[in-house]
Amino acid sequence: MRILTVLLAVLLHGVAGGSADAQTGRGNDDGKSTEVTRILAIVARDGLAYIGQTGGLVIRDVSDPTRPIDLSWLPLPATVSDLIVEGSHAFLAVGTRGLVIVDISDPEAPVEQARLDTDGKVKNLARTGAYVFLADGVNGLLVVDLSALDDPRVVARISTSG
Repeated sequence: MRILTVLLAVLLHGVAGGSADAQTGRGNDDGKSTEVTRILAIVARDGLAYIGQTGGLVIRDVSDPTRPIDLSWLPLPATVSDLIVEGSHAFLAVGTRGLVIVDISDPEAPVEQARLDTDGKVKNLARTGAYVFLADGVNGLLVVDLSALDDPRVVARISTSG
């Protein structure tokens, strides 16, 4: 029930306003919306919500689900469609920009640590041990070695064509 409350608080806060407005976008200099922002992925952990959306990553303090507070915004050149949060890192599926690894040790100042551009469009990811698996559109499944987080490397490509 608590997770549902947190998710509702994050979404309602986005509708009501805030720096990462779920309905009206981030806006331009005159404060008017320039496009609709879509939230596509969310992970809640330790009182924080990590939100993958159009144009970047938002981190919100949801320790009080009725009063979520925006902590930070990390702009990215494409939509974040999936994310995993483990330890002090977030692993993001960022469409045509591939895999982005973010250092989230300071939730108020996330830093892009590494990026692995792929030939496809990364939509989903899953992690086990030192590997992350990327659903890379027409390129199938990519297996990426994360043993050196600053230098992720594709170690296998698995075709998913029929």
